[in-house]
Amino acid sequence: PMDSDLRTTQDQLEEAARHGLATVLWLEHASQADGDTLQPWLEAGLQAQVSAVCLSDSAGIIEPEGVTGLIEHVRHYFLSNSTPTRLEWHGGNQAGLALGNGLAAIEAGIDKLHASLSDCGQIPTQHLLLHLNRMAGRSLSAPGFKSYLSWARTNLGWVDNEGLESRVPETSARTSLVGH
Repeated sequence: PMDSDLRTTQDQLEEAARHGLATVLWLEHASQADGDTLQPWLEAGLQAQVSAVCLSDSAGIIEPEGVTGLIEHVRHYFLSNSTPTRLEWHGGNQAGLALGNGLAAIEAGIDKLHASLSDCGQIPTQHLLLHLNRMAGRSLSAPGFKSYLSWARTNLGWVDNEGLESRVPETSARTSLVGH
């Protein structure tokens, strides 16, 4: 079945290239594959000159060190073939590792990070915003963050199950608002 899936993927990438379309090679469950398993897929992406490769941990089970290693492996593959390619990270949160893995992906130099505005099983955007501000040594804009939470509630049906909104101070703060 993998040979058939690979051939289908190659055909689709080639067809998109013929039409001048930008393509993203989405490697579902990349976190569960070893280098030998990833090799033919990376080769297909290289041959098709994909715009980006999205590494996915759909099961949400990889740990931050594994994210770093996976990103470094794939980046090295493309750079060693003189083809810098944009890398994306899409991590599931089934084991509660999405935020830590997303931050590890940022530290490893990922070009694009997928997050979820309504906590649908990926990195919760509100947590990501809090931690990125903290990592940058910046104060969080309390009015801006409250405005985002209000927008998410109104437009996405987001429900503040964590009481996050009530913990946002009226002034900017450097402390984490994510309770454990």
